[in-house]
Amino acid sequence: MSRFFSPRFTLLLGLYLLVPFAIKTLTGLPVSPAILFPVGSGKLYIADGNVAFAHLSFRGFDREGNTRELDRAELFAPIPMGYSGAMAEADLGLSEATTRVVWVKGLRRQISIPRRVPDRAVRSEVAGWWSARLRDRGLSPDRIVLRRDEMIVEVKTGREVGRRPIDDRTITLR
Repeated sequence: MSRFFSPRFTLLLGLYLLVPFAIKTLTGLPVSPAILFPVGSGKLYIADGNVAFAHLSFRGFDREGNTRELDRAELFAPIPMGYSGAMAEADLGLSEATTRVVWVKGLRRQISIPRRVPDRAVRSEVAGWWSARLRDRGLSPDRIVLRRDEMIVEVKTGREVGRRPIDDRTITLR
């Protein structure tokens, strides 16, 4: 009999999973059997006590034509905020691109991956949903701006010490 498929291993695994189950049942807190890193799966490089990383923001236009930053969690609800980066890459579900270019580190080159393009009716429905989200916030329902900035943060204090724009893209919703 395999040592991994034995009653003893099954009992040990059950005991190991009992702790997260008890925490979730007793407290109602979300428990996930994973190691969560504060910056995702990539590396974060520190130079002179500062760290730089990309920050994605979404902006709408007010009545005077000025941009106003939107709260991502509120804007995307009920969609989990963690999907906002992938959705930004797909122009919030409105992209008509048939392929997606991905950089493969190990091969040191780019490859094109085919992607499914939603039909016109679905894209229209998605654009209407985003327009309604902007209208509910008193903003123009015609367009939304996706902006990436490089933020520089002091490691010891967590204070932002600099910011520079990387990319600024306007998506037309009508």
